[in-house]
Amino acid sequence: MLTRKEYVDYCSVCTKRKFDMKKGQICSLTNEYPEFDSECQERDIDENLLEKQVRFKEQKEKDLIEAKTFGLSKFGIKNQFASGVIVAGGGLTWLIVGLSQDIIFFYPIILIVIGIVLIIKSISDKIRKSAQELKNKEKDQILDADLDE
Repeated sequence: MLTRKEYVDYCSVCTKRKFDMKKGQICSLTNEYPEFDSECQERDIDENLLEKQVRFKEQKEKDLIEAKTFGLSKFGIKNQFASGVIVAGGGLTWLIVGLSQDIIFFYPIILIVIGIVLIIKSISDKIRKSAQELKNKEKDQILDADLDE
């Protein structure tokens, strides 16, 4: 049996979906929450809506990568850690060149800080993701152990 969120996601592109003020998204055929195990035999996909959802999801992922890489994804750099190193390195280079010319710029310091923040966020995201995967793996093992009994 699917969870409510999985039902909503599955039925969100069906032409037979309906919205009820009290229940939320329901099936127009039964006027109830959908009830099926893995696939609905009556599902009629709204191709235009499906295409819009796919484009929206792709744009959202693109915007997220662009924000995480400080705009360097336009140049093919999609890794947050690498973009942090590049931004901090560029700021450090700018600072050193400026100091060698006896000129102090404040922008390189800002770039160095932004680069360090990107690096730290990248590392913390990786740690958080690893911890979540470990937690999910432990849950799966617990469920598998219950099946063995």
